[in-house]
Amino acid sequence: MKIGKLAVAGVSLALAFGFTACSGNTGGGAATGWLEKLARSGALEKAHHAACLRQLGKIAEDQARLDAARDYYKQALPMFVELGDKSGEADCLRALWILGVNATTCASREEFNALIFSLYAESKDKRGEAEYLWILGNTAKHRDEHPADENFYKQARSLYAECGDKSGEANCLCGQGNSASLQSKYPIAEDFFKQALQLCDECGDKRCEAACLQVQGQIARLFSKLSYTERITLNALRSDVKLGNKLGEAHSLRSLGTAARLCSRYQEAKNFLKQARSLCVELERTDGEANCLSELGAIALDQSAYHDAEDFLNQALSLYAEDKKAHGEANCRWFLGLVAYEQGLREKAYEHLDEADSLFADIGDTHSQSKVIRTLAKLQKGKQREDSVREGRRFAFAARDEVLFGQLVHEFPDIPLTFDSLPAP
Repeated sequence: MKIGKLAVAGVSLALAFGFTACSGNTGGGAATGWLEKLARSGALEKAHHAACLRQLGKIAEDQARLDAARDYYKQALPMFVELGDKSGEADCLRALWILGVNATTCASREEFNALIFSLYAESKDKRGEAEYLWILGNTAKHRDEHPADENFYKQARSLYAECGDKSGEANCLCGQGNSASLQSKYPIAEDFFKQALQLCDECGDKRCEAACLQVQGQIARLFSKLSYTERITLNALRSDVKLGNKLGEAHSLRSLGTAARLCSRYQEAKNFLKQARSLCVELERTDGEANCLSELGAIALDQSAYHDAEDFLNQALSLYAEDKKAHGEANCRWFLGLVAYEQGLREKAYEHLDEADSLFADIGDTHSQSKVIRTLAKLQKGKQREDSVREGRRFAFAARDEVLFGQLVHEFPDIPLTFDSLPAP
């Protein structure tokens, strides 16, 4: 026997509570229990059953129960197809694709994207279309595909605004801020985060708020504001743990590990990074695992354990190359160059540092490029050396990194500082 009107109201309440749990405003445990009971009851109409399974998939994905998430989406997909619910079909297809399952006949990402957008357009689901554009923005950002990521975020933000979805807008602004920070555009990034945090405060999206704080902590760390970095990142970590956001927790733990390394608290740094790496493995996030390996390599370098440093960094480099993560690859090349330089292996050091310089230049991360140049110039001669130092000073000055700029001035006293060659502050 099918459920009555009162029970239907209960289904709607459970689904709404489940959505709240996924959006990052409360824990998902109670919502999961309610929805699982409903899904197993056999008393749901097909439309409610499909919606229930889809929501369970979202919660399982959020809790890093990836096999369970795949199973829920696979169960929901044929129900949505049978119901003619194009929006639900698109939701399940895109989720399965992200989880490594191609449930379509599409042979390429471009073909798949076209299918998903056509399904959302047919169902006139602007919010679904916005969410997929946001996902594409995240994917492009992780691959250092600028400005493609920014364009996706802008389109998604516009659609979220049409829907009156402040949480969606905030997440897009956070993505834009993250993208800007990866390109050394720190004032622009801070402006995006400021707008995002204001919207988070208005709509109560604690998850997005934690994500913004975490990246702001990373930016502060780049300028040696380590106490501020640790304070703001600990706030983000507490929020992520409370929300059950394991990916956010992993990001914050890694950032704390990096800050501890820069303060020479190496054992503490290793503990943070090992926890972060474990979470990334559980979440099947090879990019996050590579980030942790890279940082463990940096710790080994600081402690003059060159063999261990090379081992960690080469593992990370392999994962970055597999994921086509140019920014991570550039960082690894930079650290490997430093490892070789410290051992007096000048040719090997030059090879790694020159590659890192090129990769950072392609990405547009001139701030990191200036850090590479600081060592690379010591291996160069004549005009090439002079040009590199002047370029490094210009990039450091533009990024407002006073410490790095000072190092590039004092370590190369034979190359005069000409202020007319520097960009306007």
